[in-house]
Amino acid sequence: MIGFAQADSSKTTLTVAAMYISNANYYGQTTDQKFPLVLTNATVRLPMGLYFASSIYQLINTEGGTVVALGAGYDYSLTEKLTVGLGFNHTFFPTNSPLLQASNAENINASVTYNYWLTSALSADYAFGKEQDFFITLTNSKAFSLGSLFSDEDYISIEPGVEIVAGTQHFYDTYITKKNNKANPGGKPNVQQQPVNNGNGSIVSYVPASKFSLLSYNLKMPLAYNRSTYLIEAAYQLSILGKQVDAVSTTPKSFFNLSFYYQF
Repeated sequence: MIGFAQADSSKTTLTVAAMYISNANYYGQTTDQKFPLVLTNATVRLPMGLYFASSIYQLINTEGGTVVALGAGYDYSLTEKLTVGLGFNHTFFPTNSPLLQASNAENINASVTYNYWLTSALSADYAFGKEQDFFITLTNSKAFSLGSLFSDEDYISIEPGVEIVAGTQHFYDTYITKKNNKANPGGKPNVQQQPVNNGNGSIVSYVPASKFSLLSYNLKMPLAYNRSTYLIEAAYQLSILGKQVDAVSTTPKSFFNLSFYYQF
């Protein structure tokens, strides 16, 4: 997103956002049920690099569909091209939340971003709560301006990117246990850990959740209309899961987001 990146960093800013997401995903992974949602967010960013954010996720027509997240962090520019960041986020999931990540309410993130002809970012996430998981994400993207649409005060931009995610999957074991217990009240948890036949002639091999492995490749294509104080963006994401991922379905997933950002 190159529109707000050019804002005056010497001033305190408030950015509010509203977003429609076609299906909830966690590092490119989804549940067997589709969960479209609406996200609203407000972020206050101070000149010293501190920021505070709050978000509300509202799953559409889904029980346990309201999720609230609060976060804070600090970004520091070591040079004009190199930025480091550290952030913490707590998410308030309802007890019956159907989301994959509901067992990990806390998240600590550290990141390094380098801007040259590409924007490259390496981030590490430690997600914890009922479970503990660790993720590493490598992202490369390139922003292009496609010119003005109505006047010299606006422009169209596109920023294709590739994201590779590796990590553990304790959160998935908890999700499957909860799902099986809901389907079989009073029964014993039944988390699959051995190779099983999925019914169509192929064999699904489950790996230990503690094993650090490649989770997903994510291809992103955001197209944005930029002005000085607001931005409208439509984004497509294709996620291809790793071969050793415990997932309901390992077929490629498509996501569509429509977003509006306004900065005061």
